[in-house]
Order: sequence, then structure tokens, then C-alpha cells
Amino acid sequence: MDQKPKFIGTDEAGSEYEIEYPELLYTVPFTPMLDRIEEEKPELIGGFHMIFKEVGPEIFQNYFNQLIDIKKAEHRMIITTKNYRHKSFLEKFYLPLICEAFQVTNIRIISQG
Repeated sequence: MDQKPKFIGTDEAGSEYEIEYPELLYTVPFTPMLDRIEEEKPELIGGFHMIFKEVGPEIFQNYFNQLIDIKKAEHRMIITTKNYRHKSFLEKFYLPLICEAFQVTNIRIISQG
């Protein structure tokens, strides 16, 4: 029996429905930022280590290690957070530290949700 992956949802009336989706579509479990950086962007590790030393393990784990993405081009950086609360927290308390750690002068922080 060929079982294709299915999405089960609920419509406005509360009725359940199933949708088959192609095997090309899959989910990936969240991986902490530091683990991804080591593999994908090792040039940013030094900045993360500096931030860790400054903020400590609790703040680092709750905010910096939960980042969705970080991109750097010369002296510019875009950081994607998982929600608006994390975005606001980083902008309010840690923007100068981020600039110093990654040697950037222009940062844009956006939220995914």
C-alpha cells in the first residue's frame, strides 16, 4: 500500500480534512543557530563567541541561539528572529554589541512571525 504524506487540518466549520502533498515537501526540525553557523557560516563563529562571553549562557540560549537566520555582506547584516518580541529585545539591548561582535555598521533585524 502506497501511503503518501498527508496534512490534516480543520476548516472554519470544525470539520477535519486531509491533503496529500508531494514527497518533495518536508519539514526540518529547528537546529540552534550556533550548530548551523559552525557548518554553514564558520566566519561568524568568532562574533557569536564574543556575544556569548558578554551576555552569558541564559540570554545567549534564549535569544541568539534561537535566531532563524543571519546574513553578513561586508559591513551590513540582516538577522531574522522567530518573533517580534525577540526582534525588539535585540534592538533595544544588544544592537551595539552585535555591531561590535560582527564588525558591521548597518544591521536590519526582521521577525519571521
